[in-house]
Amino acid sequence: MKEGLVRENEVHEVVQRMTKGSQAVMKLADELSMMAVTYVAICNADHEKWNAQFETRKAVEVLNLVDVKLMRPLILAIAEKIPENEISQTMSFCVSAAVRLIIAGKMRTGKVEKGFADAAKKIYSKEIELGDELRDELSRFTPSNTEFLQAFATARVSNRKLARYYLRSLESAVNSDVQPWHVPNDNSNEINLEHVLPERTEGNWPQFSEEERVQYWKRIGNLCLLKSRDNSTLRSSPYRDKKSVYKSSEYISTSQVAEVDEWTAAAIEKRQTELSKLAVKTWRF
Repeated sequence: MKEGLVRENEVHEVVQRMTKGSQAVMKLADELSMMAVTYVAICNADHEKWNAQFETRKAVEVLNLVDVKLMRPLILAIAEKIPENEISQTMSFCVSAAVRLIIAGKMRTGKVEKGFADAAKKIYSKEIELGDELRDELSRFTPSNTEFLQAFATARVSNRKLARYYLRSLESAVNSDVQPWHVPNDNSNEINLEHVLPERTEGNWPQFSEEERVQYWKRIGNLCLLKSRDNSTLRSSPYRDKKSVYKSSEYISTSQVAEVDEWTAAAIEKRQTELSKLAVKTWRF
């Protein structure tokens, strides 16, 4: 964190530079020992470090769910150096930045990796101590509202855990929850991810060509949440058979799927456009 971005093949040189003399060696050893405890905490939302910090605990849980390893140095710096009354805000900015970058397909770029490392270094040197200061730093490479809106409107999701998280967060936003990104509960035995247009159509979806099926079945606008008991028999059923199940769902965003007479590419596009507007409010930055 002190050195900013350090590549694997540079570690030995950096450590040598930091440990000239026995006192420097002992200091580094002590720092690493303390950081190890904090590192365990940022990898485990149930760690006792977060017992009195509900907001931070939920952010750590979400960050581990999205599994953005490039952010680990930044999260470690926050947990080590940011004042306790600022940690929850800084962590929430990290959650929003992570989701925006993942959706925009920009997470694994050199610019982003260096940006996280530079932010961690500035926190460690106390150039950044407040949540708003971190937001300003991350805004240099985090998608803006307009960029995020556009990316979300066409996003496809293959990772089922992420898809469930996105949809649960959007559902919370529909319900006007103050912190809608808080809901990483990923118990697939209770909540299923439903593809309205299924992966295998089995002749029940003639309104979609094979090319359209491939293009649209993973689109966020084609996804919704269902209780496991409601999802057990739908599978590749036609929309007319699924519609009544969606309509009676306790999830508002799922019941809205049943508002159209026919599920088409245009319906998916329209729903995803609406969800993208909600996404900007859900992962505020």
